[in-house]
Amino acid sequence: VYEKILEVIAVCDFSTRDRIVELLSNSNLEDLELAGIMPFINNEQKYKVLAQYLDNTTDYEQIEEIICFLDNDHKHLVLDYMLNEENDMEQVIEYLPFLNNEHKDRLIDYLINYEMTDFDIEDLLVFLNKEQKNRLLSNMKEFMDYDTLEDLAPFLDNETLHEYVIKYIEEENDEDISGLYPFLSNASLVLLKNYYVEHKMLDELSDLFDFM
Repeated sequence: VYEKILEVIAVCDFSTRDRIVELLSNSNLEDLELAGIMPFINNEQKYKVLAQYLDNTTDYEQIEEIICFLDNDHKHLVLDYMLNEENDMEQVIEYLPFLNNEHKDRLIDYLINYEMTDFDIEDLLVFLNKEQKNRLLSNMKEFMDYDTLEDLAPFLDNETLHEYVIKYIEEENDEDISGLYPFLSNASLVLLKNYYVEHKMLDELSDLFDFM
């Protein structure tokens, strides 16, 4: 049936396409090649077909093939389904080049609310603007380890890094964070210097002086 639909839909009028979409909306669409039908239906019809497809799949393998046919509302629907299904975050990140700032804000909210860190955050950051990066990383500081923080230092602004330094001091931490030194402001370096002096952390103090 699906093969016949793909053969005739290009020459059907609007009302016929609407009836086809209604038929598809009551079917399991995992076996339908969505890329074959999307160019010939309007946005409202796409929404119905897409919602039915998403209701019946968990792999989203066809989304990559049809995302160029989707508008922002469609993409929002795809993102919501993928997040609600707790999909592999790396798969979600694959679609970031096609998403707008509103979609990305939705994703950031999800990552913060669920304290998600089991993905390569650097792959995400390259698609975010400065405000989004700061909001994400500033909120993730409560559950991000210092090794991860050092990897992300080039993406962080002075204020966010300063907050990390304050947290480090308040925890009376003694981990090696020398990887952060090149990215810290003078104010942050002075805080660390005073902390190292107070706790007699002479090796750390010696390394720190190279950046002051």
